[in-house]
This record gives sequence, structure tokens and C-alpha cells, in this order.
Amino acid sequence: MSYYHRQIAKNPKDTVAYYSLGMCHYRLGEFKAAIADFDTLIAMDRIYSGGYSNRGICKLFSKDKTGACEDFRQSVAVGQDPKVMDGMTLSEYVKTNCGK
Repeated sequence: MSYYHRQIAKNPKDTVAYYSLGMCHYRLGEFKAAIADFDTLIAMDRIYSGGYSNRGICKLFSKDKTGACEDFRQSVAVGQDPKVMDGMTLSEYVKTNCGK
């Protein structure tokens, strides 16, 4: 993670570094920190691939189902619909678990 912190120190607008840092925090189970990284990433680039979906997963693991569903909907809206949960795509997860 120190590599990504150095990259961000050199270039505070490095979206790849924020994405990578968020993924590191996610893998460590540090969901609050990951959400903050993805928040920064999304503020810089509203359609960055993986920003909304990964932030949504972190919110889901943080027991924020409403926030997760909002992020999953936004991910689908910007064209990203990967398989994430039990082989379901985000759009399938939203239809099954998020109501209207």
C-alpha cells in the first residue's frame, strides 16, 4: 500500500492508484478505508470502471445494504455489470435484493 500512497503523493489525481489502494483495503477487510478511497476515485471520475461496484461491495459488507444497492444501480447505469455475488451480475443482484 505504501507504493500507492507514494503515487498519490506525487500525483493526487492518480485514479489508478486510488482504485488500487481501495482494492488493497478491501482485501484486508478495511471497508471504511476502502469506501473512502473509492469515494475519492468517484469524485475524480464519475464513470471509472469498478468504482461504484467495488464501493457497493464494501458497503454491503459494512451492513449498508441501501448504499450498496445505490452504488450497484449506478455501476449498471455507467455500463458496468460484472458478476459479483453468487454468480449474479450487479443488475441481477439489484433486481433480486434491492427492491425498486
